[in-house]
Amino acid sequence: MKGHLLLILTVWLNTQFGGAVLSSCTHPPSKWCSSLDSAIECGVLKQCLESNFTRSHDQADKVEVALYYESLCPGCRDFLVFSLFPTWLMLNDIMTVTLVPYGNAQEKSVGGKYVFECQHGEQECLGNLIESCLLNMTDLAIPMIFCMESSTDVINNGQMCTKLYKPDLSWDSVMKCVKGDLG
Repeated sequence: MKGHLLLILTVWLNTQFGGAVLSSCTHPPSKWCSSLDSAIECGVLKQCLESNFTRSHDQADKVEVALYYESLCPGCRDFLVFSLFPTWLMLNDIMTVTLVPYGNAQEKSVGGKYVFECQHGEQECLGNLIESCLLNMTDLAIPMIFCMESSTDVINNGQMCTKLYKPDLSWDSVMKCVKGDLG
């Protein structure tokens, strides 16, 4: 009787797993596809690969990338222009980018308002404020900031980059934000 049960179990395993389950497998079925090694050890590599290719990848969370940077910092500009932006262009459907134009700044509360001191001077603080306002005013801020950061004059090209990517956003409203509480 035991021989018949063993035969039935063997036939069932062969039909369920294509005869691929190896006796050297030390993993429970729930772990067979958990790693390449266990899939090979259990002889189910083909099935695991097929399962992964047919599984919907839409369920995965987006990769979250946050960059704290300084608008006039050469290293920050280089990373943003040559690494982050091209990656965002290719993979923006699976990643979320948060830009924080603050970087290595110091802040002090003076008379109920914050005063900032930026590593690369007053112009960098202005650039940080402009980019911060753009981030709060439009969903096209990333290409606009790329445009600014890839130019030779970050601050003076802000208006042109804004007009290029968001013609209906007035530069006056951006500067009002910069000078207001939001900036």
